[in-house]
Amino acid sequence: SDSWIETQERLAQLGYKVVVPDLPGFGKSEPPPAVWGVEDYVAFLKGLVDALGIQKFFLVGGSFGGQTAARFAVSHPEYVQKLVLSAPAIMRREPGLGKRLFMVISHGLDTMFSLWPLRIAHPLARKIVYKLLESQDYLYTKGIMKQVRTKVVREDNTHLLSRIVCPVLILWGDKDT
Repeated sequence: SDSWIETQERLAQLGYKVVVPDLPGFGKSEPPPAVWGVEDYVAFLKGLVDALGIQKFFLVGGSFGGQTAARFAVSHPEYVQKLVLSAPAIMRREPGLGKRLFMVISHGLDTMFSLWPLRIAHPLARKIVYKLLESQDYLYTKGIMKQVRTKVVREDNTHLLSRIVCPVLILWGDKDT
């Protein structure tokens, strides 16, 4: 929710009632009780909407929140008046040969650096590998959220896009992979 403060304030100034939840395991919230997938997050969001008594609303989501928002809009179209997706994590590309080869090599290096006496350099080696893989966020993910992240990252939700019935605005930068 912290990354949405400016947006929340601006929308509130325009007269909108704004709710910005931290999904379980993100922001200031506790992790979910089990390894959740996107459907579990949709169920959480549905429970929140019902608890707050919200009938029809604009839904905004970025990255994983965009993936969840798109799935919510498909599962519960009666709630979503309009949908805004900011760099939504919906489409998953298969890694190219270079990236797959790099992943195999990095896994081997990870195994090698877990052995004594190289173990002392393991944390630094992991940081370097994840930086090169452009997956630094995984490095800082803790506990059950590593499994949650792995599960949701593997979900390709491209098929959802054609099933969204409300108007949609998609914001996506040309450097966002």
